[in-house]
Amino acid sequence: MSAKAGLLDRLFLRGYYKRLRKRLRTGAPRKAKCIEADMIDQAAALIDGSQDMVVDKASASHIVICAHMLAAYRVFQDVPEFRAQALEEVMALFMVTGKAYSELVMRLLPYVSRDPFRTMVNISRTKQIGYYGRSFDHDIVEDDDQAFVFRINRCFYHGFFRRYGAPELAASFCAKDGNWGDAVDPARHGFTFERPTTLARDGQPCLFAFRRKGVGAGAAGPAAGKEEA
Repeated sequence: MSAKAGLLDRLFLRGYYKRLRKRLRTGAPRKAKCIEADMIDQAAALIDGSQDMVVDKASASHIVICAHMLAAYRVFQDVPEFRAQALEEVMALFMVTGKAYSELVMRLLPYVSRDPFRTMVNISRTKQIGYYGRSFDHDIVEDDDQAFVFRINRCFYHGFFRRYGAPELAASFCAKDGNWGDAVDPARHGFTFERPTTLARDGQPCLFAFRRKGVGAGAAGPAAGKEEA
């Protein structure tokens, strides 16, 4: 199975490159086309060189997203106009793409769902299997009508960027959860969301905790774990 982006990731990349072109036109207008072409070429090479990481359709799509991010990061580091803030530039582009959609979904959730907590739990379950796939390893810590807590013990993004010597980029994916997580309003949604630890930020399993409003944390917390590359 060759690396190929799924529909959601193709839509994401379309928006990502739209914003990237705008940034290049303002930051390095004379070099914009050459910079973008270099990024695309480097991303293609990274995709070709990462085929051994493909274990299912989901991981094939993850590779494409990660390769384009890493390629942008490397090229920015080589361009004087962007070198000093290369990481910030790539993370900002990644964060803003799709942000408005995530915020809109969270604003509408209380109006389209009788039980926003249960809806978010169901979305999370579905994404673990369908979107993230077998290149992630997770286990469930709590699961009842009051709380849903799970850990990510192995993260494809973390492994990919460590492999290529840019582990700092993995934190972009952690931060992107804030696009919807920060929009959770317990008073309106009826639940809280916390993610106190992540592999990229803390070196501990990523802990995702959804709890109905007023429900405190259980005894189980993030267990120490060793991620496989």
